[in-house]
Amino acid sequence: PDVFAAVAPNFPEDRHGFVIDVSEFDDRDTGFLQLATQRIDQVLRPLQEKRLEGQPAHHISVFAFGPIPLLAYLGACLSDKLHVEFFQFHRDTKTWCWKGAGEQVRYKFQLRRQGSDRTKVAILLSLSGTVRLEHLPPEIGADFNLYELTLEGQNPNPMFLNTRADLIGFRRAYLEALGALERDHPPIDVIHLIPAVPYATLMLAGILHLLMI
Repeated sequence: PDVFAAVAPNFPEDRHGFVIDVSEFDDRDTGFLQLATQRIDQVLRPLQEKRLEGQPAHHISVFAFGPIPLLAYLGACLSDKLHVEFFQFHRDTKTWCWKGAGEQVRYKFQLRRQGSDRTKVAILLSLSGTVRLEHLPPEIGADFNLYELTLEGQNPNPMFLNTRADLIGFRRAYLEALGALERDHPPIDVIHLIPAVPYATLMLAGILHLLMI
């Protein structure tokens, strides 16, 4: 019922959809990510096969909870070649329905710290919370240029993403950020992503990274 309410006036083709359940795998196991990504590939294979056969799904609605790396991977697997809409669970209303109104979120992209190697870049996504430099993994050293995409006019918080327009605004801001990095730091082989974000924006980021390849 929650899904049907969120996608209205659209209606799912069937009541089952595609369920990607990785709860049977132990996330403390070193092989967890490999097993979980294989499960994602397995469940999504029928969608990909239909697309290759010239029968792509007209619309895909995604409702997801899960570990950050898996959600980014899920977004990348869906790609921009499918019409995909991501939904966010709202803590205040306890629903997946996008809110119809509200002041639109504004984003800003800024340099947090200049590094000694112009080819090493990391993006801090400080949206639902602030990514603190002292908590970065040791691999992200002083040679990295650290950029931050965050909220403008309000502190990062888990309640900021309320409307479809907020998610569309993130898409625009993130693509502009990737374009600026591609312009200012050539050549970049890898962009490291350190996210504190809602799940919907994370999956969208997985798709957008593919557009820059």
